[in-house]
Amino acid sequence: MLEKIDRELKAANAGVSVYQKRNRLYLQATLPPKPWLNTPKARAGKPYQQKISLGVYANPAGFRRAKAEASRLSAELAIGRFDWYEWQDDPTRRDERTTGDWVAALEKHYKQHEIEHESREPQIVNETWRTGYWAIYKKLPLDEPLSAEAMEAVVLSIEPHRRSRQRAVIAMRRLAEFAGIEIDLKGKSGHYSIYHAKPRELPDDETIEQIYHSIDHEGWKWFFGMLAAYGLRPGEAWRCDLDRFSEESPVLWVCSEKQLNGRRNYRTVLPFPARWWQDWRLWEGEPPQVEDTSNEAAKFFRRHDFGFNPYALRHRWAVRTFEMGLDPMLASKQMGHSARIHEQTYLYWMQEKTHLAAWEEVNREK
Repeated sequence: MLEKIDRELKAANAGVSVYQKRNRLYLQATLPPKPWLNTPKARAGKPYQQKISLGVYANPAGFRRAKAEASRLSAELAIGRFDWYEWQDDPTRRDERTTGDWVAALEKHYKQHEIEHESREPQIVNETWRTGYWAIYKKLPLDEPLSAEAMEAVVLSIEPHRRSRQRAVIAMRRLAEFAGIEIDLKGKSGHYSIYHAKPRELPDDETIEQIYHSIDHEGWKWFFGMLAAYGLRPGEAWRCDLDRFSEESPVLWVCSEKQLNGRRNYRTVLPFPARWWQDWRLWEGEPPQVEDTSNEAAKFFRRHDFGFNPYALRHRWAVRTFEMGLDPMLASKQMGHSARIHEQTYLYWMQEKTHLAAWEEVNREK
């Protein structure tokens, strides 16, 4: 794809090329010196070959962005309106920015990129930013300069071997890269898996049924039942195509966060066990009307003190599929993640089931 873009740029006499270094994309062109530099080349005042980091990965969306930015750069150079400050921050002004300034700038960049170049829906992008990034960044000293030490301190303040620690590492690496700060978080995320999420504390099916029948609010009762029967992520309960969900078919269509070619992308999920879909008549319900879906779902579980969080129902669904004999490959597709992630996450139960089956085979009376 890189060669195709460069051929098109050459054919258009753009004077700009796209350069790939590892898995990142850059623009390369003959550009005037950066005004904040005091090197011999900069003092000479003559244009020379330079690169501009685009901050995007070498994937289809990144290549589309690179081509668009190359055309923009070519046009600015052609009419003499190129301005370094429109393309890159002045590092000499870096110390004037607070952590809050950097977080606000990253938020703007993140949302624009996800909506315009990854075709994600604004509501979902806002929710992902709030729960996956802002929930971490707000723990930083926002009125002070951004530093690797402060970012690492936030990461280390979170209990290791937890999903929240892993998410903090991802968020801090993204902020550090955006701000141009070197940070070493290697090994700081621990080794999160569902095994570290206290496997013996997942609710059994009898407990799930008891809790379901104890819920008075129809919307939240349906929400709880859907997570239990279909293994949904909490936010997915509001992204189901309920028009195709009926008494005639247990198939549930769940919309992905991303769109493909401007169209919604769905995966199909089946209930395990099927009797919950039937007994609870799940096709008749709908989720509660709330704005902040993830936050309200977590509040609902805490308010009723179920003893586990919403994701425990999803994990229990995965374990139940092993117990019922569903191929892990099919289970991973229904859960919306790769077979590799599925195996890593639920390896504890897969190994336990395999060893138990072998033990039963050896001890079976001949």
